[in-house]
Amino acid sequence: NVPVDEVYAYGSIEENSYSFNAFYVKEGQVVPTHKINEDMPTIQQFLRLGSHDLVRLEEVCKEYGKPVPSELKLHYVVGGGLDAHYEYKSICNAESGLSPATVFLNWRDSVQKGRV
Repeated sequence: NVPVDEVYAYGSIEENSYSFNAFYVKEGQVVPTHKINEDMPTIQQFLRLGSHDLVRLEEVCKEYGKPVPSELKLHYVVGGGLDAHYEYKSICNAESGLSPATVFLNWRDSVQKGRV
C-alpha cells in the first residue's frame, strides 16, 4: 500500500445505475487507483464496496423519505478533513449525453490541472 495525501471519491446514483470510482493525490500528483494498489482483485473489491455503499445510501434516503443524491463528490485530506458535495438533479442521462465515467474523468482532469 502506498500512502496518499488526499482521496477523491465519486459516486453516481441515477436510474437504478450505480457508479463509484476514486483517485488520489500523492506528493502533489494525481494518481489513479491502480497505481496505489496494483492487485486487481483488491481494486475490484474496493469498487464493488463503493457501489454497494451507494445502493445502501439510496435505501436509507428512501427509508427516511429524503431525496436521493444523483452525484457525490468527496474530497478527504489526510489529517485535514472531509469535504462533500452532493447534487440532486440528474447529471448522467440521455439528454446530457454524459456518463458517470465521463464526469469522473473530467473531475479528475480538473483537479490535475489545479481547477478544483
